[in-house]
Amino acid sequence: ETASTANMTAPFVILDTQNAAAMASLHAHTFPPSEVWSEKSFADTLAQPTSLALGIEADDQLIAFILLLRTGPDAELLTRPDARRKGHADALISSGCALLGSYGTDRLLLEVAEDNHAARALYERKGFAVDGRRKGYYARPDGNMCDGLLMSRSVAGQKGESKA
Repeated sequence: ETASTANMTAPFVILDTQNAAAMASLHAHTFPPSEVWSEKSFADTLAQPTSLALGIEADDQLIAFILLLRTGPDAELLTRPDARRKGHADALISSGCALLGSYGTDRLLLEVAEDNHAARALYERKGFAVDGRRKGYYARPDGNMCDGLLMSRSVAGQKGESKA
């Protein structure tokens, strides 16, 4: 199923448990081994009725996706592997926010490594602001620890209760 409307910035597909293997494969090529999700982790998360996963495909292959989990008036962006610097993450976040508004979601949350400058720049461009910090959350290969930054933004540019 492909969707594209005036609110959506790029065509995307809705992903489900049948896409868990492709999602795990892309995730493994995008993240360090210590942060990679298994196929089972994706399948279990996708099986939850509060999950929403959007992907972009090229030549029938998954090249980017975001995985969101709705909890009350908030949603959390759990992961977003993609072919970096192609604009896919930007489009998927915009599309995800537009869809989340229809669920009554007010705010989208995420957590990112403080040293992940490219992801932080993307999130800031998309309207996310730092809300908090998890000290020493990520272990780096050299043995150092890196803080995780908690960030959030309103969904569909709304503040407070969703009007979607």
